[in-house]
Amino acid sequence: MALDAVLAAIDAVAWRGIPDHSGFYAPESAQEGLRALALATALPIAAAAAARLEGGGVLHDHSGVLLPAAAPAAPILLSIAEHGHPKAQGTAIVVLSDCLGLSPYAKDDRWDGLPLCCAVAAPVQAAAHVVLTQGEDGRKLPRSAAAHWRLQVAEWAPDGADVLVVGSLAGRLPSDRLTVEVPASGRAAAQVGEGVREAAGEGSALLRLRGLTAGHVRTGAVLCGACCAEKGV
Repeated sequence: MALDAVLAAIDAVAWRGIPDHSGFYAPESAQEGLRALALATALPIAAAAAARLEGGGVLHDHSGVLLPAAAPAAPILLSIAEHGHPKAQGTAIVVLSDCLGLSPYAKDDRWDGLPLCCAVAAPVQAAAHVVLTQGEDGRKLPRSAAAHWRLQVAEWAPDGADVLVVGSLAGRLPSDRLTVEVPASGRAAAQVGEGVREAAGEGSALLRLRGLTAGHVRTGAVLCGACCAEKGV
């Protein structure tokens, strides 16, 4: 039954309707590659399916471009990693890992308002337990996904020339100095002050956004790292 649900999820996506400005996207490679991987019971079949996915389905390996179809494909690949044949599970993890290592075409850098790489990372962050038992590749994948952090603002308050925000954190804040994309300010970046990343509770974080006024931040906004927001080839 789980496999039937995976196949239904694949067919429910309008792959031909996904926008692409790179010229590398092949909708049939996304849909048929995922179906072939979901049904694969031998490594050569799984590898052939991955080649379709990485040759214009979810990424274009020769050009090093992440494609928008990777976003709806990510939860499906996770389902294959959980419910697929053992020969297909590891291959699904490798494809996801390859997606997280690439940048999108500049005009295709968003999915549902998030940087495309963050949209791909989100289901991995939410279901890391699925892959942790899948060998070294499985253990590395959640660490790669955690770098694509995002914070949904629950509350904010002005503090002098800065704004303090607290919210739910997905992923992991980097230990060095970071810059945040603030959507309400025209996707402008704001420096984060030192020493204000302390946890405000499990799964939460506090950030000081330097040089912003109250009008730049709103409750419910999703902040992300500017390094993700600026990705694009």
